[in-house]
Amino acid sequence: MLGHISKDYSKKYSELLAQGAVLSSKVSEVSCAGNEIRVEIEIKYDGGATNPLHSSKIWRFSENLPVSPGVYQLKNDSTKEIYIGSSNNVKLRIRDHIKALESGSHVNKFLQDSYKKNGPNCFSATLLVECASEQLLLVEEKEIKKAMAAGLNLLNMTDTGQGVKPRYGAASSENISARGARTVGNKSDSLSLDASLNKAPLAKVDGGNLYPAIIGWIIFIFFIYSVFF
Repeated sequence: MLGHISKDYSKKYSELLAQGAVLSSKVSEVSCAGNEIRVEIEIKYDGGATNPLHSSKIWRFSENLPVSPGVYQLKNDSTKEIYIGSSNNVKLRIRDHIKALESGSHVNKFLQDSYKKNGPNCFSATLLVECASEQLLLVEEKEIKKAMAAGLNLLNMTDTGQGVKPRYGAASSENISARGARTVGNKSDSLSLDASLNKAPLAKVDGGNLYPAIIGWIIFIFFIYSVFF
């Protein structure tokens, strides 16, 4: 047996982990006593009593989320911008988002900028679909594409929800809603150009003017053949 922790502590820290309240943990001291090795672990957690974040709108929404797998949505209720994601533990994942946004270190810069401008009291967090773990990626992509088709302002970087890079090419400086709008604009420009080209008169070829040139080339070829062969 590698170690032991009392039932009271085990229950306490299991609940703190499920709530996303554990901030950090580290081994603070290791000592030997005969055949035993004593390992002391320092755990920092958010008690909630003095943290104003826990009274914020986004945190209150997270309290009602399940600890089971599902696809979720973060929404800036002021700007109507949304971010869609998935996790095996929705509540814990949302609280990871909140911690990253609060520290200014969130990997999605569009979500981070939106949070920085508006703050935690402008955001809500909701469960879109509760599903099995093996269905998460498929359902997440389906929900993202459904939101795109509805014309919603998505802050996601990819249309699959996986990572911050588009499926092809390097990382984009645009979220998928902005990139989609620009693509549609470029397609319209191309269609207009094609239409203009189709309307332009085609150049006419005067077949009569081709005969002198053809005859000239034939004479030249016979001349070269007669001289060198």
